[in-house]
Amino acid sequence: MEGGRVIIIREIQQEDYCYLEDFLYNAVFIPPGEAAPSRDIIFEPEIYIYVKDFGAENDCGVVAEQNSKRRNMV
Repeated sequence: MEGGRVIIIREIQQEDYCYLEDFLYNAVFIPPGEAAPSRDIIFEPEIYIYVKDFGAENDCGVVAEQNSKRRNMV
């Protein structure tokens, strides 16, 4: 617990998969002073590959929850 915040790291579950596109977009590097690209950028094949078909047998990931709210996924 940090400053009254409870942070839990847990294995990703299927109901979390709907957030993968949001996290992918938030992971796009935007150089300082540049405008954020359109959200459609995540559908470029070289980017979307990171979430396309996620959940296959060997896929794994974690979710960080702060006070029972999802905060980040890796």
